[in-house]
Amino acid sequence: MSDAISQGLVELINRARGTSFTRESFLADCRSRARQEEIFEQAYMCNPLGASTNHIVDWSAIERCRYDYEIIRVHFEHSQIIERFGEFSPGREQGREEEISDFIRKRFLKLFSGRKLLLSRFRRRRQRAGRSRRHLH
Repeated sequence: MSDAISQGLVELINRARGTSFTRESFLADCRSRARQEEIFEQAYMCNPLGASTNHIVDWSAIERCRYDYEIIRVHFEHSQIIERFGEFSPGREQGREEEISDFIRKRFLKLFSGRKLLLSRFRRRRQRAGRSRRHLH
């Protein structure tokens, strides 16, 4: 609130509403509307009270996240997908899916904690998909 007042908030309010607050009287009016100093500090001055509420996240947690790291990213336009993996066709679905999965595995290997875990998830997913297709026919 102090920064907003020093940057002209009161004058802007006066122009918009046709009032004639001074900076001091505006702040006093806010304080009286709050009725209690604790409420004024929290609602108007953005100062939460108490040791556990004076921050959302411990600074040490933020610091642990502040480091440069490589972001692995791949972007394909539609034509590049067709060129690399071919057109989709029901007869080639499984082979195309394996090509795409192999590409993802190779390109993003650093991101996966364990290749065996990834492969087992992929195989389970494929097996479930195969069972659901058989039920449809």
